[in-house]
Amino acid sequence: MNPNLNYYFYNQLLCFLSFRLIKYPICLFLTFLISAHANAVDVVINGSTIVCPNNEITYTVNTYQIPFGWNVNTCGNYLWGIKKDGVLIDEIGGTTLTYIFEETGNYEVGVVASQCSPYFGGSASISVVSRVVQPNPISGPVMCYSGQSYSFTTSPSLASQYPYGTECFYHFDYLWTAPTGWSINGGGNTLLSPAETVGITAPINTPAGSYNISVEATIPNPAQSSTFYSTPRNFTVQIGSFSTSQVSVSGNSAVCNGNSYTYTANIPGGHKSGYTYNWTYPSGWNVESTSSNTIRLYVPSYNSSYGPVRVSVNNGCGSSGFTGLTVFPCNYMMSAGNFNIFPNPAQGELNVEYNENNNFQSNAESEQLEGEITHETKIFRIDILNHEGTIVKSGASKAGKIHLDISTVKRGSYFLHIYYNKEVIREQILIQ
Repeated sequence: MNPNLNYYFYNQLLCFLSFRLIKYPICLFLTFLISAHANAVDVVINGSTIVCPNNEITYTVNTYQIPFGWNVNTCGNYLWGIKKDGVLIDEIGGTTLTYIFEETGNYEVGVVASQCSPYFGGSASISVVSRVVQPNPISGPVMCYSGQSYSFTTSPSLASQYPYGTECFYHFDYLWTAPTGWSINGGGNTLLSPAETVGITAPINTPAGSYNISVEATIPNPAQSSTFYSTPRNFTVQIGSFSTSQVSVSGNSAVCNGNSYTYTANIPGGHKSGYTYNWTYPSGWNVESTSSNTIRLYVPSYNSSYGPVRVSVNNGCGSSGFTGLTVFPCNYMMSAGNFNIFPNPAQGELNVEYNENNNFQSNAESEQLEGEITHETKIFRIDILNHEGTIVKSGASKAGKIHLDISTVKRGSYFLHIYYNKEVIREQILIQ
C-alpha cells in the first residue's frame, strides 16, 4: 500500500471530525497543511560548535516530521558536508560524522537527509569555530627583589578543564614568555612546557617598575610542521615598590558640601591581594567606607576645607610616595561656551575641559572616557595672557581636556584664550 495513502485516510478522518464539530473550512485548512508538509523532514544536528584543531569531534543527527514533530527513526541516506570560510572542503556519508578540524578558523557543518520513508527528506547546518583555548588567568606575587625566582601559575589548568572526551581534549604545552633577559625555570625568557606553574627571575639590578609576562596555549599543526597558538594571557609584574608616577587618583575635583564622593587609587595591573592604601584628605572630611583601592569621603555641609586627596600604596615591597588630585568647591567652576574652566580662582593648576552638554564630569569619568574617544575628540588649545598681552602659559588638549601647571605663574588677574574651530573664546581668570 502506498505510504502516502495513510495521510489521505488520516486527513479524511480529521475533516470528518472538524466538519461535525466546527466548520467545513477547517477541513480545507487541515488538508492544505498536511499535504504541504507530509513529505518534509526537520533535521537537527547535535555536536560542539566551538572546538580545537586536531581534536576528534562526533556529530549526530535527528530527523522529525513537519509539522507535528514525530520522530523519523531512519533515513536511507545521509550526506555530510564541511565548509571552511564558505568553501566546501569535505563530503562524508553516514548516520554520524566523526571529524578532525585540522586548522583554526570558521567552519560550517551541514547534512542532507534523504529517503526518509515515507517522507522525502531535509537538511540542516551549524557554524563551528576551531580555535586554541586561552589559558586561565595568571596569579603570582610582587617581585620585591631582582635576581630572585618567583612562582607564577595559570589556574585552573586547561588539562583539568578539558579532559579526554570533551570538545577540546587538551594535553599540550604552554608557551611562557617573560621580558628579554629574564629567566624562566633557569633558562631563557621563553619556555614551552606542559607545566602550569613556572619560576621567573628578573636580572639583578633590573629597575623597579611594571613588566609584562604572558602564557599561551599551543596545539601542534602536523600538516604544516608548525604550531597553533591561543590569544596570550597577560599579567603585569611589579618589581619593587610603586613610584609616584605609577600611582594616580581618580574622582571628583569639584565637590559640593553635604555630599559624598568616591576616590580610587589607580595602579599598574590593578588592585591585588595584600596591597594596602594610606589616604590623606582635607581636614574635617569623614570617611564613610573603604574597599580595596577605593575610599568614600563625606564633605560636611559646613565644610570650608579643600585641598589634596592623596594616597600612598604599599604592595608588600614598600610604600610609594603620596600622590593624588586637588579638590575645590563646586562653585569655583565657570563655563565658557562648551568649555568648563576650573578652579577659578586657580592655585597651582588650571583645568579646561570640552563638554558638549556643558555638564561637569568627574576625573574618574573623564579618565574612563579617554580610552573610548574616537573621531569625536575635540581638539583645542589655550593661552594665558597678562594685561600687557604677553603669553605666560600655553597648553594643548589631550582627549578633550587640558591640565595646566601654573605654579610658576605670578598671582593676579589674567586673560584665558581658548582656540577652537577657528573661534577664540576669551575669559578672565584669577590666579592665587
